[in-house]
Parts: sequence; structure tokens; C-alpha cells
Amino acid sequence: MTESTRRRLLAVAVGVVSTAGAGCLDESSVERDESSGDDTDAADGDDSSPLADAVTADATVDYPAFVDRDVRVTDDERGIEYSDSGPVFVLAVQFEGADATADELRVSRDLDSDVSTAYIAPVVDSDGVTYHVFANESFIALADWTLVELVDNTPADERRASFDELQAGVFHLETSADADGLVIVDGGRDALETDAATVVGIHRLDADTVTESAPQVAFEIERLDDGSTVEITHTSGDHLEGDAVVVDVDGDRLENPFGVETVTAGDTATIEDVPAGAELAVRYDDGETATVMTTTTLE
Repeated sequence: MTESTRRRLLAVAVGVVSTAGAGCLDESSVERDESSGDDTDAADGDDSSPLADAVTADATVDYPAFVDRDVRVTDDERGIEYSDSGPVFVLAVQFEGADATADELRVSRDLDSDVSTAYIAPVVDSDGVTYHVFANESFIALADWTLVELVDNTPADERRASFDELQAGVFHLETSADADGLVIVDGGRDALETDAATVVGIHRLDADTVTESAPQVAFEIERLDDGSTVEITHTSGDHLEGDAVVVDVDGDRLENPFGVETVTAGDTATIEDVPAGAELAVRYDDGETATVMTTTTLE
């Protein structure tokens, strides 16, 4: 893991949850709140619960619908923006120290999958931020998860995760943190400093930080005649730190696709095996600034 990658991983972490051991899902692998007794029934049928409609019958997290504010989620589900000049959040996922592929570990609101999947939904109000973490059964069983909070991008408090079963196959925990974000990591805060961390996290940015310091770049995206190769060319604008650039194609992420230390006008990245209809996003995240520079649907 490069130093820039480690910075971005730490920047994404601000609160961590730990569920006990991988393997079969039982009382030892998910710590439950025994005082809540019929929480699952309440979540499924009691409209007075704030989470009564948070997950649909087909195991999709209905976010931001259950939030009483205007919130925008990007097409790839990794960017969240409160439209009323509120905060901006960026989600990230890594598997054993590298960007996770879609068949290893997913960040998605669609939890109906055999692939380990989680989604972190921030709810902002006058008291601060409450992070709702939703996960499927495969995610719960994948690892020994720990919740680590980061303050000023430094690992702070950590504690074991306590997931409740919200409905069949869907698990949930929530935490309020006076921090920049949170991470759910296999192995706790010490694992964040290794080259093999498995982690799902969310990082909070002030809206003015994103808009004022985000790089201004124009790209040209072209599919080649072979029908499966796409070229992304930096045509004008700011210079970019090479290993802070990420291309996301339908959830599969490629770090430093340009293969250079500094990306400048005229530099081209070549992406192979890109199917028709794929959603492509070019992101920039140097640990201080995180933004989506461009997105497109490839014909």
C-alpha cells in the first residue's frame, strides 16, 4: 500500500464496528441487544420506528428516503451530499489492502447478494451525525469487525460492533460520533496501519472544502474500435497526483490508471474489458480533497 493509499484509507475512517468471528452466523458471531427483544418485529411492522421503512422487502436500503432532508446519492452510491449547504460524505471499501472488486466486498444499498455487502447511511440533524450501518449476512460472517472512530484523521475510539437483525438477512447498527467519519475494519485500529486491511468506511467533508479545493479538470472519454477498450484523456485543467486518481467501472476500481506520478494535460489512461452500458466515474481523493471529477454511461 502506498503512503497516499494509506492516507486515503485513514481519511475514510472515523468510527469502527466489530462483530465477532467469521463463520456461521449465530449468537457468538453477532452481538445483539438482548434488551430489545422484539426489535426485528418492531422494525418490520411498527411504523413508529424511525427505521420501519429503512429497508425494503427486497433488502434494499431506502436511503435517502428515510431521511427528512434533501440528500443526493451519486450513481455509484459512494458519494452523499446534503443539498442545503450541508456536509458531503464519501464511502470507500478495501479488501486485504486493495480496492475491493465487486465479487469480494461491496458498498451498495442493495443487500440482496451473496457477496459481502454493507452500506453506511449518515443522518445529519442539529445534534450532529448519526451513522446507520446496514449489512447482509455474508458481510457479518466475513470478518472480525471493529468500529474505529477517527478524529482529525487519527484513529481514536474503537469498540466491538453490535449488529441487530433488522429483518431476515439484513443487519443494522447505529452510532453517533463527533468525528470526521468512521470505518468498519477487520482487526481493529492496528489493522489500519497494515498493508492488508479489509475495511468499509465513510469520510465526512465540509461542503466548502469540496467545492473550493476540488481540482478543475476536463476529460475526454472515448471507446476504441475494438468495442471493449476505453481511453480517458486529461485534456485541460489542474495537475493531479497520480495515485489519488481512481477510475470506477460498475463498482470495480482501478487506482492510478494513468500510471504516472503527476497527471497533466495530454496524459491518457487505457481501460480494457469495459462492457456496453457500464457506469464509469473518475475520482480524485488525496486524503484531504475527495470529489467525483466526471461520470458517464458508456455505450
